[in-house]
Amino acid sequence: MKRILPLLLLCAFSTLVAGAAETLIHQAAFQAPRKGFGFWNTPDLQTAASVVDGTAKIMFKANNAAKQNPYNAQFMVPYNKGFKAGVKYRVEATVKSSADLKVKMAITLNQKPWTQLTGKDFDLKAGEAKTLVLTFSPAADVTGNYRLPMFGLGLAKADTTVEISNVKCFEIK
Repeated sequence: MKRILPLLLLCAFSTLVAGAAETLIHQAAFQAPRKGFGFWNTPDLQTAASVVDGTAKIMFKANNAAKQNPYNAQFMVPYNKGFKAGVKYRVEATVKSSADLKVKMAITLNQKPWTQLTGKDFDLKAGEAKTLVLTFSPAADVTGNYRLPMFGLGLAKADTTVEISNVKCFEIK
């Protein structure tokens, strides 16, 4: 009996692990000076984007927007391989801000009409790296150029630096 119990536990654990298999389908590679991502901001924000050791860094020198909006500054990782109907996906990224910051993370079409598949707001604490995660399952097959993900950073104050790394997309089975 003592030998059977550990074997049963091992079988149960193996079944759970096999039932939630993940396949990495995309991993962003950021390279200097600004490869592997796009960055856009409104003219009333003064920013600089760079890559250091595979981490994208966005420095906010000024934010003079009359109406603060997360979409005033957008960090985007391009993806054009599409998504299958009914398949569950997980997108994750490590994000760190030098100041407390609310960011929007979304999966969006990278052209008009800028359709959003999913999105969520996250609160970052100054100096703490946080893994942000979105899961989604499209109802229909999706093709086209997407932002996987898009980060809305437009609420950043002057003298804030946001670092983004480890952007990955998994297919979950």
